[in-house]
Amino acid sequence: MPDFAIEDGCAGPVCGIDEAGRGPLAGPVVAAAVILDRARVPDGLDDSKKLSAKRRAALFEALARDAEIGVGVAGVAEIERINILNATLAAMARADDSSFADTIFASTTEARASARRGLLVGA
Repeated sequence: MPDFAIEDGCAGPVCGIDEAGRGPLAGPVVAAAVILDRARVPDGLDDSKKLSAKRRAALFEALARDAEIGVGVAGVAEIERINILNATLAAMARADDSSFADTIFASTTEARASARRGLLVGA
């Protein structure tokens, strides 16, 4: 469950960005950027690897309803052309669409370099 320790020190909305797909040998890399409404954080929200498929599906429904979500993708051809790190950063930048302007970013990967607006905190 998020504890908002980083967010409490920030003056505006905070967008978390993370990716999936950097480890596999084939396929795209996909990134998601999410702003949670602190008053509507779904019960049981946690690292997806710790959740059952059924719980992930229920949380997906709740997040789709109650959070702001952006998704970005970098395909195989792009990964081969610019490398996996740059493709990951490109997918993260795409996930950070214009709806997240004036947002503070927190990330668990190298997204520090992908934040075009705002201030990136965390690592």
